[in-house]
Amino acid sequence: MFPLFCLSVNHKNAGVEIRNKFSFSDDDSREFLLRIREKGIAAGGVVVSTCNRTEWYASGFLPGQETATQRLVEEEVAAQKHVDVSLLRTVCFAYFGEEAAGHLFRVAGGLDSMILGENQILGQVRESYFRDRNAGMTDFHANILFQRALTCAKRIKTETNLSRTSESAATLAVKEIMSIEPPRNVLLVGASGQIGGIVAKELSEREGVRVFATARNCKGSSGTQNPALANVETVPYEKRYDYIDCADAVISATKSPHYVFAFEETRDRIWTEKARLFIDLAVPADIDPDIARIQRCEIHTVDDFRKIAAEHNEQKKEGVRIAEEIIGEEIESAKKELLLHGEREFIEAHKDELSQKSGLQFLYELKKVADAETFASVLALCHKIVRKNGDGGTSR
Repeated sequence: MFPLFCLSVNHKNAGVEIRNKFSFSDDDSREFLLRIREKGIAAGGVVVSTCNRTEWYASGFLPGQETATQRLVEEEVAAQKHVDVSLLRTVCFAYFGEEAAGHLFRVAGGLDSMILGENQILGQVRESYFRDRNAGMTDFHANILFQRALTCAKRIKTETNLSRTSESAATLAVKEIMSIEPPRNVLLVGASGQIGGIVAKELSEREGVRVFATARNCKGSSGTQNPALANVETVPYEKRYDYIDCADAVISATKSPHYVFAFEETRDRIWTEKARLFIDLAVPADIDPDIARIQRCEIHTVDDFRKIAAEHNEQKKEGVRIAEEIIGEEIESAKKELLLHGEREFIEAHKDELSQKSGLQFLYELKKVADAETFASVLALCHKIVRKNGDGGTSR
Protein backbone atom coordinates (compact mmCIF):
# COMPACT_ATOMS: atom_id res chain seq x y z
CA MET A 1 0.00 0.00 0.00
CA PHE A 2 2.71 2.50 1.03
CA PRO A 3 6.01 1.92 -0.83
CA LEU A 4 7.82 4.18 1.64
CA PHE A 5 10.93 3.61 3.76
CA CYS A 6 12.25 5.95 6.44
CA LEU A 7 15.64 5.79 8.14
CA SER A 8 15.81 8.12 11.15
CA VAL A 9 18.58 9.32 13.44
CA ASN A 10 16.92 11.56 16.01
CA HIS A 11 16.97 12.95 19.55
CA LYS A 12 15.38 9.78 20.96
CA ASN A 13 18.26 7.48 20.10
CA ALA A 14 21.26 9.73 19.41
CA GLY A 15 22.88 12.60 21.29
CA VAL A 16 23.92 15.80 19.58
CA GLU A 17 27.46 14.51 18.94
CA ILE A 18 26.12 11.55 16.94
CA ARG A 19 23.49 13.69 15.19
CA ASN A 20 26.31 16.00 14.09
CA LYS A 21 27.87 13.10 12.17
CA PHE A 22 24.71 12.49 10.16
CA SER A 23 23.55 16.06 9.55
CA PHE A 24 22.83 16.69 5.85
CA SER A 25 23.14 20.02 4.06
CA ASP A 26 21.01 20.86 1.01
CA ASP A 27 23.88 19.75 -1.24
CA ASP A 28 24.26 16.51 0.73
CA SER A 29 20.55 15.80 0.30
CA ARG A 30 20.62 16.33 -3.45
CA GLU A 31 23.71 14.13 -3.85
CA PHE A 32 22.14 11.33 -1.79
CA LEU A 33 18.81 11.40 -3.64
CA LEU A 34 20.52 11.46 -7.03
CA ARG A 35 22.52 8.36 -6.09
CA ILE A 36 19.60 6.26 -4.81
CA ARG A 37 17.62 7.11 -7.96
CA GLU A 38 20.52 6.43 -10.34
CA LYS A 39 21.27 3.10 -8.63
CA GLY A 40 17.61 2.05 -8.74
CA ILE A 41 17.31 1.84 -4.95
CA ALA A 42 14.16 3.97 -5.02
CA ALA A 43 12.12 6.02 -7.48
CA GLY A 44 12.26 9.11 -5.30
CA GLY A 45 12.78 10.48 -1.84
CA VAL A 46 13.13 13.38 0.57
CA VAL A 47 15.76 14.20 3.21
CA VAL A 48 14.75 16.09 6.36
CA SER A 49 17.66 17.37 8.45
CA THR A 50 17.12 19.57 11.54
CA CYS A 51 18.87 20.12 14.86
CA ASN A 52 17.00 17.16 16.38
CA ARG A 53 16.89 14.67 13.50
CA THR A 54 18.08 13.60 10.09
CA GLU A 55 15.65 11.36 8.20
CA TRP A 56 16.04 9.77 4.81
CA TYR A 57 12.80 8.86 3.01
CA ALA A 58 12.91 6.52 0.00
CA SER A 59 9.77 5.80 -2.03
CA GLY A 60 8.60 3.80 -5.00
CA PHE A 61 10.56 0.57 -4.46
CA LEU A 62 9.00 -2.77 -5.43
CA PRO A 63 7.16 -5.06 -2.96
CA GLY A 64 9.48 -7.57 -1.33
CA GLN A 65 12.50 -5.25 -1.54
CA GLU A 66 12.16 -3.81 1.97
CA THR A 67 15.22 -5.50 3.48
CA ALA A 68 17.41 -4.70 0.48
CA THR A 69 16.19 -1.10 0.42
CA GLN A 70 17.06 -0.59 4.08
CA ARG A 71 20.53 -2.10 3.68
CA LEU A 72 21.32 -0.05 0.57
CA VAL A 73 20.06 3.23 2.05
CA GLU A 74 22.11 2.65 5.21
CA GLU A 75 25.22 1.96 3.13
CA GLU A 76 24.71 5.08 1.00
CA VAL A 77 24.27 7.32 4.06
CA ALA A 78 27.32 5.87 5.81
CA ALA A 79 29.49 6.17 2.70
CA GLN A 80 28.46 9.77 2.09
CA LYS A 81 29.22 10.82 5.69
CA HIS A 82 32.40 8.68 5.89
CA VAL A 83 31.29 6.73 8.95
CA ASP A 84 31.12 3.01 9.63
CA VAL A 85 27.70 1.67 8.69
CA SER A 86 27.66 -0.31 11.96
CA LEU A 87 27.50 2.99 13.90
CA LEU A 88 24.49 4.10 11.88
CA ARG A 89 22.74 0.79 12.47
CA THR A 90 23.19 1.03 16.24
CA VAL A 91 21.50 4.45 16.50
CA CYS A 92 18.91 4.54 13.71
CA PHE A 93 15.21 3.71 13.58
CA ALA A 94 13.81 2.10 10.42
CA TYR A 95 10.17 2.30 9.30
CA PHE A 96 8.38 0.70 6.35
CA GLY A 97 5.01 1.10 4.69
CA GLU A 98 2.14 2.41 6.79
CA GLU A 99 4.46 2.68 9.81
CA ALA A 100 6.79 4.95 7.79
CA ALA A 101 3.84 7.09 6.65
CA GLY A 102 2.56 7.35 10.23
CA HIS A 103 6.01 8.36 11.43
CA LEU A 104 6.22 11.08 8.76
CA PHE A 105 2.79 12.42 9.76
CA ARG A 106 3.82 12.47 13.44
CA VAL A 107 7.08 14.24 12.67
CA ALA A 108 5.36 16.94 10.59
CA GLY A 109 2.69 17.37 13.27
CA GLY A 110 5.22 17.84 16.07
CA LEU A 111 4.32 14.59 17.87
CA ASP A 112 7.81 13.15 17.49
CA SER A 113 9.59 16.34 18.56
CA MET A 114 11.51 16.71 21.81
CA ILE A 115 9.00 19.46 22.63
CA LEU A 116 5.51 18.24 21.69
CA GLY A 117 3.71 20.44 19.20
CA GLU A 118 6.66 22.73 18.49
CA ASN A 119 5.98 24.87 15.45
CA GLN A 120 9.33 24.86 13.64
CA ILE A 121 9.22 21.25 12.44
CA LEU A 122 6.24 21.79 10.11
CA GLY A 123 8.12 24.53 8.27
CA GLN A 124 11.27 22.40 8.15
CA VAL A 125 9.44 19.39 6.67
CA ARG A 126 7.67 21.64 4.15
CA GLU A 127 10.93 23.31 3.14
CA SER A 128 12.69 19.94 2.74
CA TYR A 129 9.86 18.49 0.65
CA PHE A 130 9.58 21.46 -1.72
CA ARG A 131 13.36 21.64 -2.09
CA ASP A 132 13.55 17.99 -3.17
CA ARG A 133 10.36 18.08 -5.24
CA ASN A 134 11.52 21.17 -7.13
CA ALA A 135 14.84 19.42 -7.80
CA GLY A 136 12.92 16.53 -9.41
CA MET A 137 13.83 14.05 -6.67
CA THR A 138 10.31 12.92 -5.65
CA ASP A 139 7.92 10.43 -7.24
CA PHE A 140 4.12 10.20 -7.06
CA HIS A 141 4.14 8.25 -3.78
CA ALA A 142 6.44 10.72 -2.01
CA ASN A 143 4.37 13.64 -3.33
CA ILE A 144 1.08 12.19 -2.08
CA LEU A 145 2.44 11.24 1.34
CA PHE A 146 4.33 14.47 2.02
CA GLN A 147 1.41 16.61 0.83
CA ARG A 148 -0.91 14.61 3.10
CA ALA A 149 1.57 14.95 5.97
CA LEU A 150 1.56 18.74 5.59
CA THR A 151 -2.26 18.80 5.48
CA CYS A 152 -2.37 16.58 8.56
CA ALA A 153 0.07 18.83 10.42
CA LYS A 154 -2.04 21.91 9.67
CA ARG A 155 -5.11 20.13 11.06
CA ILE A 156 -3.21 19.17 14.21
CA LYS A 157 -2.12 22.77 14.60
CA THR A 158 -5.67 24.15 14.31
CA GLU A 159 -7.74 21.34 15.88
CA THR A 160 -5.64 20.60 18.99
CA ASN A 161 -3.97 22.60 21.73
CA LEU A 162 -0.51 21.21 20.98
CA SER A 163 0.91 24.30 19.30
CA ARG A 164 -1.14 26.99 21.03
CA THR A 165 1.13 27.11 24.05
CA SER A 166 4.05 25.47 22.34
CA GLU A 167 7.63 25.82 23.37
CA SER A 168 10.57 25.24 21.05
CA ALA A 169 14.33 25.21 21.31
CA ALA A 170 14.24 28.86 20.23
CA THR A 171 11.74 29.98 22.88
CA LEU A 172 13.49 27.96 25.59
CA ALA A 173 16.77 29.65 24.63
CA VAL A 174 15.10 33.03 25.08
CA LYS A 175 13.91 31.99 28.56
CA GLU A 176 17.49 31.06 29.41
CA ILE A 177 18.64 34.51 28.32
CA MET A 178 15.96 36.23 30.38
CA SER A 179 17.15 34.41 33.50
CA ILE A 180 20.39 36.43 33.29
CA GLU A 181 20.49 39.56 35.43
CA PRO A 182 20.02 42.75 33.35
CA PRO A 183 21.41 44.53 31.49
CA ARG A 184 21.72 41.68 29.00
CA ASN A 185 23.94 41.93 25.92
CA VAL A 186 23.25 39.12 23.46
CA LEU A 187 25.22 38.17 20.35
CA LEU A 188 23.03 36.20 17.92
CA VAL A 189 24.48 34.51 14.83
CA GLY A 190 22.08 33.19 12.20
CA ALA A 191 19.24 35.66 12.72
CA SER A 192 17.98 35.31 9.15
CA GLY A 193 17.31 31.58 9.58
CA GLN A 194 14.06 30.11 10.85
CA ILE A 195 15.20 29.39 14.41
CA GLY A 196 17.47 32.44 14.67
CA GLY A 197 14.64 34.64 13.39
CA ILE A 198 12.36 33.45 16.18
CA VAL A 199 15.07 34.16 18.77
CA ALA A 200 15.66 37.65 17.32
CA LYS A 201 11.95 38.49 17.32
CA GLU A 202 11.37 37.17 20.85
CA LEU A 203 14.39 38.99 22.31
CA SER A 204 13.60 42.25 20.52
CA GLU A 205 10.23 42.33 22.32
CA ARG A 206 11.76 41.95 25.80
CA GLU A 207 12.87 44.69 28.15
CA GLY A 208 16.48 44.98 29.27
CA VAL A 209 18.00 43.16 26.29
CA ARG A 210 20.39 44.54 23.69
CA VAL A 211 20.81 42.24 20.69
CA PHE A 212 23.69 42.25 18.21
CA ALA A 213 22.80 39.97 15.30
CA THR A 214 24.47 38.70 12.15
CA ALA A 215 22.25 37.77 9.21
CA ARG A 216 22.80 36.80 5.59
CA ASN A 217 19.82 38.88 4.54
CA CYS A 218 18.51 41.91 6.41
CA LYS A 219 15.62 42.30 3.93
CA GLY A 220 12.38 40.36 3.81
CA SER A 221 10.90 38.77 0.67
CA SER A 222 9.29 42.09 -0.29
CA GLY A 223 12.61 43.93 -0.08
CA THR A 224 11.62 45.70 3.14
CA GLN A 225 13.33 45.40 6.52
CA ASN A 226 13.26 41.83 7.81
CA PRO A 227 10.72 42.10 10.69
CA ALA A 228 12.77 39.73 12.87
CA LEU A 229 15.62 42.28 12.77
CA ALA A 230 13.57 45.44 13.24
CA ASN A 231 14.75 46.09 16.81
CA VAL A 232 18.20 44.52 16.81
CA GLU A 233 21.61 45.89 15.85
CA THR A 234 22.91 44.03 12.80
CA VAL A 235 26.65 43.43 12.58
CA PRO A 236 28.81 41.83 9.86
CA TYR A 237 29.33 38.10 10.30
CA GLU A 238 33.11 38.45 9.97
CA LYS A 239 33.06 40.88 12.94
CA ARG A 240 31.27 38.45 15.28
CA TYR A 241 34.31 37.87 17.52
CA ASP A 242 34.52 41.62 18.19
CA TYR A 243 31.27 41.41 20.20
CA ILE A 244 32.08 38.40 22.39
CA ASP A 245 33.74 40.37 25.19
CA CYS A 246 30.70 42.57 25.80
CA ALA A 247 28.23 39.68 25.41
CA ASP A 248 26.52 38.06 28.39
CA ALA A 249 25.11 35.42 26.08
CA VAL A 250 25.97 34.09 22.64
CA ILE A 251 23.39 32.18 20.57
CA SER A 252 24.26 30.49 17.29
CA ALA A 253 21.79 28.86 14.90
CA THR A 254 23.33 28.47 11.45
CA LYS A 255 23.72 25.67 8.91
CA SER A 256 27.49 26.01 8.82
CA PRO A 257 29.42 22.73 8.40
CA HIS A 258 32.21 24.21 10.58
CA TYR A 259 32.42 25.88 13.98
CA VAL A 260 31.11 29.45 13.94
CA PHE A 261 32.87 30.06 17.27
CA ALA A 262 36.23 28.30 17.60
CA PHE A 263 38.01 27.85 20.92
CA GLU A 264 41.21 29.85 20.33
CA GLU A 265 39.56 32.79 18.57
CA THR A 266 36.93 33.01 21.30
CA ARG A 267 39.45 32.74 24.14
CA ASP A 268 41.66 35.44 22.61
CA ARG A 269 38.74 37.91 22.33
CA ILE A 270 37.61 37.66 25.96
CA TRP A 271 39.21 40.24 28.23
CA THR A 272 36.45 41.03 30.74
CA GLU A 273 35.86 38.44 33.45
CA LYS A 274 32.15 37.67 33.76
CA ALA A 275 29.77 34.76 33.29
CA ARG A 276 28.95 34.03 29.64
CA LEU A 277 26.30 31.65 28.38
CA PHE A 278 26.78 30.07 24.95
CA ILE A 279 23.65 28.46 23.46
CA ASP A 280 24.18 26.23 20.43
CA LEU A 281 20.94 25.62 18.51
CA ALA A 282 22.67 24.13 15.47
CA VAL A 283 23.39 20.61 14.22
CA PRO A 284 26.17 20.20 13.26
CA ALA A 285 27.45 22.23 16.18
CA ASP A 286 28.26 25.91 15.71
CA ILE A 287 30.10 26.31 19.01
CA ASP A 288 33.36 24.51 19.77
CA PRO A 289 32.70 22.47 22.97
CA ASP A 290 36.20 23.37 24.22
CA ILE A 291 34.89 26.91 24.85
CA ALA A 292 33.42 25.49 28.07
CA ARG A 293 37.04 25.31 29.32
CA ILE A 294 37.29 29.11 29.26
CA GLN A 295 36.77 30.58 32.72
CA ARG A 296 33.10 31.30 33.51
CA CYS A 297 31.89 30.18 30.08
CA GLU A 298 29.03 27.68 29.92
CA ILE A 299 27.58 25.94 26.85
CA HIS A 300 24.00 24.74 26.45
CA THR A 301 22.87 22.66 23.46
CA VAL A 302 19.40 21.60 22.32
CA ASP A 303 19.77 18.39 24.33
CA ASP A 304 20.01 20.42 27.55
CA PHE A 305 16.35 21.43 27.17
CA ARG A 306 15.08 17.86 27.65
CA LYS A 307 13.90 18.25 31.27
CA ILE A 308 11.92 21.41 30.51
CA ALA A 309 10.48 19.72 27.43
CA ALA A 310 9.36 16.68 29.46
CA GLU A 311 7.43 18.88 31.90
CA HIS A 312 5.82 20.73 28.98
CA ASN A 313 4.89 17.48 27.20
CA GLU A 314 3.08 16.07 30.25
CA GLN A 315 0.45 18.80 29.86
CA LYS A 316 -0.29 17.83 26.25
CA LYS A 317 -1.74 14.32 26.57
CA GLU A 318 -5.28 15.18 25.44
CA GLY A 319 -3.94 17.05 22.43
CA VAL A 320 -1.86 14.01 21.49
CA ARG A 321 -4.95 11.77 21.61
CA ILE A 322 -6.85 14.05 19.22
CA ALA A 323 -3.80 14.39 16.98
CA GLU A 324 -3.50 10.60 16.69
CA GLU A 325 -7.14 10.45 15.55
CA ILE A 326 -6.40 13.08 12.90
CA ILE A 327 -3.36 11.10 11.74
CA GLY A 328 -5.52 7.97 11.41
CA GLU A 329 -8.02 9.85 9.24
CA GLU A 330 -5.31 11.31 7.02
CA ILE A 331 -3.59 7.92 6.64
CA GLU A 332 -6.90 6.49 5.40
CA SER A 333 -7.24 9.36 2.91
CA ALA A 334 -3.72 8.71 1.64
CA LYS A 335 -4.50 5.00 1.23
CA LYS A 336 -7.56 5.76 -0.90
CA GLU A 337 -5.65 8.24 -3.03
CA LEU A 338 -2.88 5.71 -3.68
CA LEU A 339 -5.44 2.95 -4.39
CA LEU A 340 -7.18 5.15 -6.95
CA HIS A 341 -3.84 6.03 -8.52
CA GLY A 342 -3.07 2.32 -8.81
CA GLU A 343 -6.24 1.85 -10.86
CA ARG A 344 -5.61 4.77 -13.21
CA GLU A 345 -4.85 2.54 -16.22
CA PHE A 346 -8.04 0.51 -15.69
CA ILE A 347 -10.13 3.68 -15.28
CA GLU A 348 -8.63 5.25 -18.40
CA ALA A 349 -9.21 2.08 -20.44
CA HIS A 350 -12.86 1.72 -19.34
CA LYS A 351 -13.89 5.33 -18.73
CA ASP A 352 -16.58 5.29 -21.45
CA GLU A 353 -18.16 2.10 -20.11
CA LEU A 354 -17.98 3.34 -16.52
CA SER A 355 -19.48 6.73 -17.36
CA GLN A 356 -22.49 5.08 -19.05
CA LYS A 357 -23.52 3.09 -15.98
CA SER A 358 -25.86 4.64 -13.46
CA GLY A 359 -25.33 4.21 -9.75
CA LEU A 360 -28.29 1.81 -9.60
CA GLN A 361 -26.89 -0.36 -12.41
CA PHE A 362 -23.55 -0.46 -10.62
CA LEU A 363 -25.22 -1.68 -7.40
CA TYR A 364 -27.12 -4.49 -9.17
CA GLU A 365 -23.96 -5.70 -10.91
CA LEU A 366 -21.93 -5.44 -7.70
CA LYS A 367 -24.56 -7.58 -5.92
CA LYS A 368 -23.79 -10.40 -8.35
CA VAL A 369 -20.04 -10.52 -7.63
CA ALA A 370 -19.57 -9.24 -4.06
CA ASP A 371 -20.00 -11.19 -0.83
CA ALA A 372 -22.71 -10.04 1.58
CA GLU A 373 -20.31 -8.23 3.94
CA THR A 374 -18.70 -6.23 1.12
CA PHE A 375 -22.10 -5.45 -0.42
CA ALA A 376 -23.43 -4.25 2.95
CA SER A 377 -20.42 -1.95 3.31
CA VAL A 378 -21.05 -0.46 -0.14
CA LEU A 379 -24.74 0.12 0.66
CA ALA A 380 -23.75 1.85 3.91
CA LEU A 381 -21.41 4.11 1.94
CA CYS A 382 -24.24 4.90 -0.50
CA HIS A 383 -26.38 6.03 2.44
CA LYS A 384 -23.51 8.21 3.66
CA ILE A 385 -23.07 9.82 0.22
CA VAL A 386 -26.81 10.51 -0.13
CA ARG A 387 -26.93 12.07 3.35
CA LYS A 388 -23.88 14.17 2.56
CA ASN A 389 -25.43 15.46 -0.67
CA GLY A 390 -28.68 16.12 1.16
CA ASP A 391 -26.76 18.28 3.65
CA GLY A 392 -25.27 20.29 0.83
CA GLY A 393 -22.01 18.35 1.01
CA THR A 394 -21.08 19.83 4.38
CA SER A 395 -21.03 16.75 6.60
CA ARG A 396 -17.77 14.91 7.17
